[in-house]
Parts: sequence; C-alpha cells; structure tokens
Amino acid sequence: MAPEFPYLRNNQAYTSYVHALENEYDFIAPQLYNQAGDGISIGTEWIAQNNDSRKYDFLYGISKSFNEGSGGFIQIPANKLAIGIPANEDAAANGFVKDPTTVYQVFEQMEKENTPLKGVMTWSANWDEGMNSAGVAYNESFAKSYRNLFKEKTPDTEKPSKPTNLKGTTTHSTVSLHWTPSTDNVRVSHYNIYQDNQFIGTSTNASYTVANLTPETQYSFSIEAVDPAGNRSLRSDVLMITTNKETGQTQKPSAPRELTVENLTQNSVTFRWAANDASEKVTQYEIYRSGIRVGVTGGTTFSDAGLMAATRYEYQVKAVNAVGTSDASPSIAVTTLGESPQGDTWTSGKAYGVGEIVTYKGGTYRCLQAHTAIPSWTPDITAALWQKIS
Repeated sequence: MAPEFPYLRNNQAYTSYVHALENEYDFIAPQLYNQAGDGISIGTEWIAQNNDSRKYDFLYGISKSFNEGSGGFIQIPANKLAIGIPANEDAAANGFVKDPTTVYQVFEQMEKENTPLKGVMTWSANWDEGMNSAGVAYNESFAKSYRNLFKEKTPDTEKPSKPTNLKGTTTHSTVSLHWTPSTDNVRVSHYNIYQDNQFIGTSTNASYTVANLTPETQYSFSIEAVDPAGNRSLRSDVLMITTNKETGQTQKPSAPRELTVENLTQNSVTFRWAANDASEKVTQYEIYRSGIRVGVTGGTTFSDAGLMAATRYEYQVKAVNAVGTSDASPSIAVTTLGESPQGDTWTSGKAYGVGEIVTYKGGTYRCLQAHTAIPSWTPDITAALWQKIS
C-alpha cells in the first residue's frame, strides 16, 4: 500500500485496511509529499511536511510515530515501513529531499534505536530516467543517491579501545564511578559495568553510580566498552575501593554526573544531569560557568540565557546538602549557535564541544556530541556526532 500519510491517521480511510491486513502486507510506503502544510507534532511544535529546513525532523518524527503508533497515526512497524519521497523536484509540488544525507541520517537513527526501516520508495521512477524542463538528464540521480542504503555492509570487527583512568568516589552505601571514554572506528554504544567480576549494569556515558552497598566494605570494579556491532573492548584496569563508615550522619554529597545538553540556541543552553542518590539528602545544585557560579536549582535541569552567539562555554555542577558541597562534576563544553553557520575546517585530534560549527569537503556541520576527533569520525559519515546544516 502507498497512501498519502494523512490517510494513515487513526479513524481515517486506510485504518481498517491496515488493521485487517497487518499480518499479510510486506510493507507500507506512505507518500510523504504533496501535503503542503500538513505535518506532525513534536512536543508543542508543529513541523509541516513542506518545511524543507526541518526535513530531518519531519522524516524521523513521522517514522518514529508510525513505528510507535503515536502522534495520532496508526502503527506500522519500522521493519514494514518505507519512506515515500519524489525522485526529483519536478516529480512533485513539494516534498523532494534536496540533501540525501538527511534520509541516511534518519535510517541511521532508527537503526541506532533498534527499529531499522524497511526502505525508501518513489512513485516517480520514470522521472529518474528523464530530463528536466531545460533538457538536462536526471541520469538516475535518485537511484544513485540512495543505493548505498541497501549495499551489504562490511562486518565491523574492530573492538573499542580499553576504558582508562577508572576512578570513584564513595559514601557509606554508594560508589560513583567515572572514566576516560573509549574510542571506536564506528562509535561506542554503551559500557558494561562489573562489580567483583559480575555484570551489574550498563551506561551510555562515562560514569555510573552503584548504590545499596555495605559500609566499610571493599569492592572491585571494571568497565568494558561495547560498539553497535557487539564488539567488546578489553576491560579497564580493576579499581579497588572501600565504602565509607556509616556514621549515622549525612556526609557531603558525591559529585553530580551525566551532564547532557538538551537544547542549544544562539544565546542560551539547557542541560540536565543525573540526580544524586536519595541517601545523600541533596537540597540544591549549584551551576558553574567557566568556574563562576551562575545559578542554583532544586531540580536536575538548568537553562542559562544571555550568552554570546558562536561562543564556547564550560559548565560544571555541584550538589549541596546540610553537611557541605560536593566536588564539581566533570565539565561539559558547549558552543552556542552562530548568527550564520560557519566555522573552521574540521581537524583530526581536536576536541569539539556540542554546537561547534566546522566545514568539511564543502559542507558545514554542527557538533551533536562532545568528542575528540579521530580520522575515521569525519563529519560526512558520523551522523551521531555531526549534523549537516549547509
């Protein structure tokens, strides 16, 4: 089936057909074009199908909505969902994807979430063989643009690097671990945490807190990095650490962890962090920008406004309770968006913060995750790290 996407909302024309055939159909390819201002809601935001500046958000958002059966749409599992787009600008009034990397990024993100899409489809295949109004041949540009989506991938057998510099801070019942992140030829998907040589959990960040431990007891911890293909690194060196004595009194809290950027603009940044263990009785968190306290909050999110455009800032957070103030969290570096996208040439070995702009092979990219660049993480092939903006 290949209906226009508005007809795939709940209680619309195709609802009964899809439900009746859900165990029979191979795939459904919604037409994601020629619907003008119709679109999807993401939070409180409306993203129209014909808003080319939000093409990634629309294609990813509607793919996720179909897979989950959310946003008012009927459910179409991702492995039975094909993105339906025009072959070129002349084949439809709107909806053509001018930058094919946008579609690749949608496929990569869905695959990263373990919900890979079935494929991509066009109803204007003959246009791919024809010519535009000026007589210029399309020369199979659509087929050539998307053929790598279906090329058999070379198996990834390279292991991530060994996690290093494993350290920890303790209370009478917790150990907060942190370490230097591993690198990988593709990316590190998560870390496995081992306590006394037994697996106890995973973390997507280079930190992890172990709770409900016994006071004055020695524990051993080690970390293992894992990539999307399941390759595991060598385990880190073992950390031996002893929990504190239980005094019956609250001690000063451990350092906050897992600082993550939630939103970034030209003059503001919003970020969050993991809450400290309840046993630490934290009353508030102090936020520091470049070593200077800029705010206090009782929650685990903070927005800093009035910043300069295209400027790098570093933030840390401290936890406070009745006894005292924790050590500062690991810092997070962000660069506010510029007035107009521009930046220096991407350079291997350089540390990049969230929001930094670089140029590479004629394209302009914005950093999505703080990292140190390596030769195999170029902006044009690492959509998890870089977003192409022009």
